[in-house]
Amino acid sequence: MNRYRSFALLVLAPLALLSASCQQHVVQAHPDAYAGVGLDLGANPEGPVVRAAIDGGAAQHAGFAGGERIVSINGIPTRGMALASAVAKLRGAPGTAVEVLYDDAKGNRQRVRLVRQPIRKEGEGYVAH
Repeated sequence: MNRYRSFALLVLAPLALLSASCQQHVVQAHPDAYAGVGLDLGANPEGPVVRAAIDGGAAQHAGFAGGERIVSINGIPTRGMALASAVAKLRGAPGTAVEVLYDDAKGNRQRVRLVRQPIRKEGEGYVAH
C-alpha cells in the first residue's frame, strides 16, 4: 500500500476497518498514556512546529504556547526530520530530560531543558500528571 493511500485510509476509515498493522500504527501515534514533554506538534520541512502545549506539561511551564519551530532535539537537527521521529525523541522515561533548541514565535532562538512526565488522554485531549 503506498504512503498516500495509507494516509487517506487513516483519515477516512474508522479504526475497525483498517488492517491490524495500520491499527497498531494509529494506536502507537495516539496512545492513551505516555511520557513526554507535552507538545502537540505539526509537520514542517524546516522542523516541527508547535501547535499547542499540553496542560500542565513541562513545555507549557517553559512557556511554549504555539507557533514555535523546533530546531534540534538533544543536539540532533530536526530540519527534514519526519514528524514521528521528532515525537519519538521527545518521548521517553518519566523523569528523564531532553534539550530542545527552538525559534520562538518572534524568531528568537531559545534553548530549554524539559523533563519528561506522564501524560494521559482525558476526553478529547491530553493532560500532564
